Amino acid sequence: MKAFRVTIKLKNNRLTRLREELNMTGNDLAEAAGITASHYSAFENLKVQAFNSDTRTWKPSALKLAEFHGVSCEWLWPDEIRAVRAQTLQLEASAQELVGLPPSFELEEHERRMVLEGAMTLLKPHEQKALEWIREGGTLDDIGRTIGVLPVSRERVRQIVLSGLRKLGDMSYGRGPQIPRKDRERLLTDPTRLAIVAKAREVLGSERADRMCSHTHADLHPKQELPNYDHMECRACGATFWREKAKFAKENTP
Repeated sequence: MKAFRVTIKLKNNRLTRLREELNMTGNDLAEAAGITASHYSAFENLKVQAFNSDTRTWKPSALKLAEFHGVSCEWLWPDEIRAVRAQTLQLEASAQELVGLPPSFELEEHERRMVLEGAMTLLKPHEQKALEWIREGGTLDDIGRTIGVLPVSRERVRQIVLSGLRKLGDMSYGRGPQIPRKDRERLLTDPTRLAIVAKAREVLGSERADRMCSHTHADLHPKQELPNYDHMECRACGATFWREKAKFAKENTP
Protein backbone atom coordinates (compact mmCIF):
# COMPACT_ATOMS: atom_id res chain seq x y z
CA MET A 1 0.00 0.00 0.00
CA LYS A 2 1.40 3.39 -0.99
CA ALA A 3 1.91 6.02 1.69
CA PHE A 4 0.09 8.98 0.13
CA ARG A 5 -3.31 9.70 -1.33
CA VAL A 6 -3.15 12.61 -3.72
CA THR A 7 -6.05 14.74 -4.91
CA ILE A 8 -5.48 16.30 -8.31
CA LYS A 9 -7.55 19.27 -9.42
CA LEU A 10 -8.43 18.88 -13.09
CA LYS A 11 -8.35 21.86 -15.43
CA ASN A 12 -8.65 22.53 -19.12
CA ASN A 13 -4.91 22.76 -19.76
CA ARG A 14 -5.36 24.45 -23.12
CA LEU A 15 -7.23 27.35 -21.53
CA THR A 16 -4.76 27.51 -18.65
CA ARG A 17 -1.66 27.52 -20.86
CA LEU A 18 -3.05 30.17 -23.22
CA ARG A 19 -3.91 32.39 -20.24
CA GLU A 20 -0.46 31.92 -18.67
CA GLU A 21 1.27 32.72 -21.96
CA LEU A 22 -0.65 36.01 -22.08
CA ASN A 23 0.36 36.65 -18.42
CA MET A 24 -3.27 37.41 -17.50
CA THR A 25 -5.46 36.54 -14.56
CA GLY A 26 -8.75 34.78 -15.13
CA ASN A 27 -10.67 37.99 -14.39
CA ASP A 28 -8.55 40.05 -16.81
CA LEU A 29 -8.89 37.49 -19.59
CA ALA A 30 -12.64 37.22 -19.07
CA GLU A 31 -13.01 41.00 -19.35
CA ALA A 32 -10.85 41.10 -22.48
CA ALA A 33 -12.86 38.29 -24.09
CA GLY A 34 -16.19 39.88 -23.22
CA ILE A 35 -17.48 37.17 -20.87
CA THR A 36 -18.07 37.05 -17.12
CA ALA A 37 -15.30 35.95 -14.75
CA SER A 38 -17.53 33.21 -13.37
CA HIS A 39 -18.06 31.76 -16.84
CA TYR A 40 -14.34 31.75 -17.54
CA SER A 41 -13.51 30.12 -14.20
CA ALA A 42 -16.15 27.46 -14.79
CA PHE A 43 -14.71 26.65 -18.23
CA GLU A 44 -11.09 26.44 -17.04
CA ASN A 45 -11.99 24.35 -13.97
CA LEU A 46 -14.31 22.01 -15.91
CA LYS A 47 -17.36 23.00 -13.87
CA VAL A 48 -19.59 23.49 -16.91
CA GLN A 49 -19.69 22.18 -20.45
CA ALA A 50 -18.94 24.58 -23.30
CA PHE A 51 -21.08 22.56 -25.72
CA ASN A 52 -24.87 22.52 -25.33
CA SER A 53 -25.84 18.91 -25.99
CA ASP A 54 -29.54 19.79 -26.27
CA THR A 55 -29.20 22.34 -29.08
CA ARG A 56 -25.96 20.81 -30.46
CA THR A 57 -24.30 24.23 -30.49
CA TRP A 58 -21.47 25.93 -28.63
CA LYS A 59 -22.46 28.33 -25.87
CA PRO A 60 -22.07 32.05 -26.77
CA SER A 61 -19.46 32.63 -24.02
CA ALA A 62 -17.41 29.68 -25.32
CA LEU A 63 -17.54 31.13 -28.84
CA LYS A 64 -16.34 34.51 -27.56
CA LEU A 65 -13.48 32.87 -25.67
CA ALA A 66 -12.38 30.86 -28.73
CA GLU A 67 -12.54 33.99 -30.90
CA PHE A 68 -10.41 35.93 -28.39
CA HIS A 69 -7.68 33.26 -28.51
CA GLY A 70 -7.89 32.94 -32.29
CA VAL A 71 -8.69 29.22 -32.21
CA SER A 72 -11.79 27.07 -32.71
CA CYS A 73 -14.06 25.75 -29.96
CA GLU A 74 -13.24 22.25 -31.18
CA TRP A 75 -9.58 22.88 -30.39
CA LEU A 76 -10.22 24.45 -26.97
CA TRP A 77 -12.61 21.67 -25.94
CA PRO A 78 -11.59 18.44 -27.72
CA ASP A 79 -13.59 15.26 -27.22
CA GLU A 80 -11.31 14.05 -24.41
CA ILE A 81 -12.05 17.19 -22.35
CA ARG A 82 -15.77 17.20 -23.13
CA ALA A 83 -15.99 13.58 -22.00
CA VAL A 84 -14.72 14.40 -18.48
CA ARG A 85 -17.41 15.02 -15.87
CA ALA A 86 -15.22 15.13 -12.72
CA GLN A 87 -13.33 18.15 -11.36
CA THR A 88 -10.84 16.22 -9.21
CA LEU A 89 -8.98 12.92 -9.42
CA GLN A 90 -7.64 10.86 -6.51
CA LEU A 91 -4.72 8.45 -6.71
CA GLU A 92 -2.19 6.77 -4.44
CA ALA A 93 1.53 7.57 -4.66
CA SER A 94 4.79 6.76 -2.95
CA ALA A 95 7.30 9.31 -1.65
CA GLN A 96 9.61 8.55 -4.57
CA GLU A 97 6.85 9.41 -7.04
CA LEU A 98 6.19 12.77 -5.38
CA VAL A 99 9.72 14.15 -5.31
CA GLY A 100 10.17 14.55 -9.06
CA LEU A 101 10.55 18.12 -10.28
CA PRO A 102 8.19 19.47 -12.95
CA PRO A 103 9.70 19.48 -16.46
CA SER A 104 11.13 22.68 -17.87
CA PHE A 105 9.25 24.30 -20.71
CA GLU A 106 12.26 26.22 -22.06
CA LEU A 107 12.92 23.68 -24.83
CA GLU A 108 9.26 23.63 -25.82
CA GLU A 109 9.12 27.43 -26.03
CA HIS A 110 12.30 27.50 -28.15
CA GLU A 111 10.85 24.90 -30.51
CA ARG A 112 7.64 26.90 -30.82
CA ARG A 113 9.57 30.05 -31.71
CA MET A 114 11.47 28.09 -34.36
CA VAL A 115 8.15 26.88 -35.81
CA LEU A 116 6.86 30.46 -36.19
CA GLU A 117 10.13 31.66 -37.72
CA GLY A 118 10.02 28.76 -40.17
CA ALA A 119 6.41 29.51 -41.08
CA MET A 120 7.22 33.20 -41.65
CA THR A 121 9.92 32.26 -44.18
CA LEU A 122 7.21 30.56 -46.29
CA LEU A 123 5.43 33.89 -46.75
CA LYS A 124 6.23 36.32 -49.54
CA PRO A 125 8.83 38.96 -48.53
CA HIS A 126 6.31 41.83 -48.46
CA GLU A 127 3.93 39.72 -46.32
CA GLN A 128 6.76 39.01 -43.86
CA LYS A 129 7.63 42.72 -43.64
CA ALA A 130 3.99 43.71 -43.15
CA LEU A 131 3.43 41.26 -40.30
CA GLU A 132 6.72 42.24 -38.66
CA TRP A 133 5.58 45.88 -38.73
CA ILE A 134 2.23 44.81 -37.27
CA ARG A 135 4.06 43.00 -34.46
CA GLU A 136 6.05 46.15 -33.71
CA GLY A 137 2.89 48.26 -33.53
CA GLY A 138 3.07 49.82 -36.99
CA THR A 139 0.06 51.36 -38.76
CA LEU A 140 -1.15 50.80 -42.32
CA ASP A 141 0.52 54.09 -43.31
CA ASP A 142 3.83 53.02 -41.72
CA ILE A 143 3.77 49.76 -43.63
CA GLY A 144 2.82 51.46 -46.89
CA ARG A 145 5.83 53.80 -46.69
CA THR A 146 8.40 51.07 -45.96
CA ILE A 147 7.20 47.85 -47.55
CA GLY A 148 8.42 48.59 -51.06
CA VAL A 149 10.47 50.96 -53.18
CA LEU A 150 7.42 53.14 -53.82
CA PRO A 151 4.65 54.01 -51.34
CA VAL A 152 1.79 51.48 -51.21
CA SER A 153 -1.86 52.42 -50.68
CA ARG A 154 -3.64 51.60 -47.41
CA GLU A 155 -6.01 49.21 -49.19
CA ARG A 156 -3.12 47.32 -50.78
CA VAL A 157 -1.39 47.09 -47.38
CA ARG A 158 -4.65 45.78 -45.90
CA GLN A 159 -4.74 43.05 -48.57
CA ILE A 160 -1.10 42.10 -47.90
CA VAL A 161 -1.68 41.82 -44.14
CA LEU A 162 -4.79 39.69 -44.65
CA SER A 163 -2.94 37.44 -47.08
CA GLY A 164 -0.11 36.82 -44.61
CA LEU A 165 -2.54 36.13 -41.75
CA ARG A 166 -4.57 33.69 -43.83
CA LYS A 167 -1.46 31.78 -44.85
CA LEU A 168 -0.33 31.41 -41.23
CA GLY A 169 -3.82 30.24 -40.32
CA ASP A 170 -3.86 27.77 -43.21
CA MET A 171 -0.51 26.30 -42.12
CA SER A 172 -1.98 25.71 -38.66
CA TYR A 173 -4.77 23.63 -40.22
CA GLY A 174 -2.65 21.72 -42.72
CA ARG A 175 -3.57 23.78 -45.79
CA GLY A 176 -1.46 25.98 -48.02
CA PRO A 177 2.33 25.79 -47.51
CA GLN A 178 2.89 22.55 -45.62
CA ILE A 179 4.58 22.32 -42.24
CA PRO A 180 5.01 19.09 -40.24
CA ARG A 181 1.83 17.90 -38.54
CA LYS A 182 3.50 18.03 -35.11
CA ASP A 183 4.24 21.74 -35.63
CA ARG A 184 0.69 22.82 -36.49
CA GLU A 185 -0.57 22.96 -32.89
CA ARG A 186 2.54 24.89 -31.80
CA LEU A 187 1.94 27.44 -34.54
CA LEU A 188 -1.77 27.66 -33.72
CA THR A 189 -1.08 28.49 -30.05
CA ASP A 190 2.14 30.48 -30.50
CA PRO A 191 1.78 33.63 -28.33
CA THR A 192 3.67 35.77 -30.86
CA ARG A 193 1.32 34.71 -33.66
CA LEU A 194 -1.68 35.39 -31.41
CA ALA A 195 -0.25 38.84 -30.58
CA ILE A 196 0.15 39.59 -34.31
CA VAL A 197 -3.46 38.53 -34.89
CA ALA A 198 -4.73 40.78 -32.07
CA LYS A 199 -2.76 43.82 -33.30
CA ALA A 200 -3.79 43.19 -36.91
CA ARG A 201 -7.46 43.20 -35.90
CA GLU A 202 -6.93 46.62 -34.28
CA VAL A 203 -5.09 48.00 -37.31
CA LEU A 204 -7.61 46.67 -39.83
CA GLY A 205 -10.51 48.21 -37.93
CA SER A 206 -13.39 46.76 -35.96
CA GLU A 207 -15.76 46.40 -38.93
CA ARG A 208 -13.31 44.42 -41.03
CA ALA A 209 -12.13 42.35 -38.05
CA ASP A 210 -15.68 41.36 -37.08
CA ARG A 211 -16.17 39.95 -40.57
CA MET A 212 -13.09 37.71 -40.47
CA CYS A 213 -12.57 34.27 -39.02
CA SER A 214 -10.26 34.79 -36.05
CA HIS A 215 -7.89 31.93 -36.99
CA THR A 216 -8.03 31.45 -40.80
CA HIS A 217 -8.94 35.14 -41.41
CA ALA A 218 -11.25 34.17 -44.25
CA ASP A 219 -14.47 36.14 -44.69
CA LEU A 220 -17.37 35.05 -42.45
CA HIS A 221 -20.75 34.17 -43.97
CA PRO A 222 -24.15 34.31 -42.25
CA LYS A 223 -25.33 30.91 -41.04
CA GLN A 224 -28.24 31.77 -38.77
CA GLU A 225 -29.86 35.06 -37.76
CA LEU A 226 -31.31 35.52 -34.27
CA PRO A 227 -32.96 38.62 -32.73
CA ASN A 228 -29.82 39.81 -30.92
CA TYR A 229 -27.00 37.83 -32.54
CA ASP A 230 -25.74 36.83 -35.98
CA HIS A 231 -24.41 33.27 -36.27
CA MET A 232 -21.47 33.49 -38.70
CA GLU A 233 -19.55 30.65 -40.34
CA CYS A 234 -16.05 30.37 -41.80
CA ARG A 235 -16.26 28.24 -44.93
CA ALA A 236 -12.49 27.70 -44.89
CA CYS A 237 -12.31 25.79 -41.58
CA GLY A 238 -15.96 25.26 -40.62
CA ALA A 239 -15.73 27.24 -37.35
CA THR A 240 -18.76 29.26 -36.29
CA PHE A 241 -18.94 32.56 -34.39
CA TRP A 242 -21.61 34.64 -32.68
CA ARG A 243 -21.69 38.39 -33.30
CA GLU A 244 -23.74 40.68 -31.06
CA LYS A 245 -25.83 42.90 -33.33
CA ALA A 246 -26.15 45.93 -31.05
CA LYS A 247 -22.41 46.04 -30.28
CA PHE A 248 -21.48 45.58 -33.96
CA ALA A 249 -23.85 48.36 -35.08
CA LYS A 250 -22.60 50.76 -32.39
CA GLU A 251 -18.92 50.20 -33.22
CA ASN A 252 -19.46 50.69 -36.95
CA THR A 253 -21.80 53.70 -36.94
CA PRO A 254 -20.03 56.76 -38.42
